[in-house]
Amino acid sequence: MSLVLNILIGIGLSAASGFRVFIPLLIMSISALSGDLILAENFEWIGSYSALSIFIVATIIEAAAYYLPAIDEFLEKVSKPTTMVAGTIIMSSFVVDLSPMLGWVLAIIAGGGTSAIVNQQRLESKRNSISANNMNLKGVLFSTRETCSAASISLLMMLAPITSFIVILVLFFFLIRQIFWALNGKS
Repeated sequence: MSLVLNILIGIGLSAASGFRVFIPLLIMSISALSGDLILAENFEWIGSYSALSIFIVATIIEAAAYYLPAIDEFLEKVSKPTTMVAGTIIMSSFVVDLSPMLGWVLAIIAGGGTSAIVNQQRLESKRNSISANNMNLKGVLFSTRETCSAASISLLMMLAPITSFIVILVLFFFLIRQIFWALNGKS
């Protein structure tokens, strides 16, 4: 059960990294330092005070940067590879009882893939909703929503992982249904 729970938490936090890269890592660092999270052998550094300091600064900079249109545009361009790397690191830090090869394959596919899918959906949603006429207000609203989504998913995955994972699956189902309806011309 522990491995399955770790995989669920890893996938959930990887999904959160699709919104913001550093928020899930910050939550993981805090959880590891408080003793609520045991990380895989080569990832104990995430639970160090040095990493915590870096994640705090990086989270603040990342969250603030998305409110500046020029920097936001640059971050959108580099977000897919950075979220994939973050998702892979997050997932591999939770895979503790598997062989290294199987662990990395799982981390790349489940962690990196999940964060890439969430990131792509986030970018498409933003692109379809924001025009040149409403960029400032909607850009701020989208940035706030994305930051809050990353924080709430990360916190929920650490506090109530099974319930959170079920909620994420239900939301994912509705998202897929909405995509199919949009492709078929239904509202």
